[in-house]
Amino acid sequence: MAKLLERAGDGVTQADRAYRTVTHRLVSITRWAVDSGPSVKATGKVILMRNATRLAIVGLVMAVLVAPSAVLAKDGDVITTGACSNASTWKLKLSDEDLGKEIKIEVDQNVTGDRWKVRILLNGDVLFKGKRTTQAPSGSFKVRRLVEDSPGKDVVKIRARNLTTGETCFARGVF
Repeated sequence: MAKLLERAGDGVTQADRAYRTVTHRLVSITRWAVDSGPSVKATGKVILMRNATRLAIVGLVMAVLVAPSAVLAKDGDVITTGACSNASTWKLKLSDEDLGKEIKIEVDQNVTGDRWKVRILLNGDVLFKGKRTTQAPSGSFKVRRLVEDSPGKDVVKIRARNLTTGETCFARGVF
């Protein structure tokens, strides 16, 4: 297939050329959006307009980058993420299930074999208290609990502490 796309023996495929063309046009449009308008000498408002344009472009790019994570979540799911006290990260997912509500916490350390002490509170009551070990291949662990659906808002608080390094993660979510 690559031979079919190759042109005149220069080693550049049509797909490569198309990617370069699209990228070049995107850069040109971005430059036009930022550089268009009256000269800076005319008024100070132009600088404000350029900053607003740049902010709009950055916002659009960020929306495109964040969109895939929203697609993975079901309607009504509450997903929060954060950083722990060192280099680890956490992800808390709260979702409605057929039999109640699901609480799932994942801590990703990128080191296998470390033990963590985990505590999950639901509306101030201890729901889970135990130890977990980070597993290969990602060096992470998960705790998942199903609870009965109770009326009103449920507040989930999670604390995880690495027993080797002392690193601590705090997560909170409401659903």
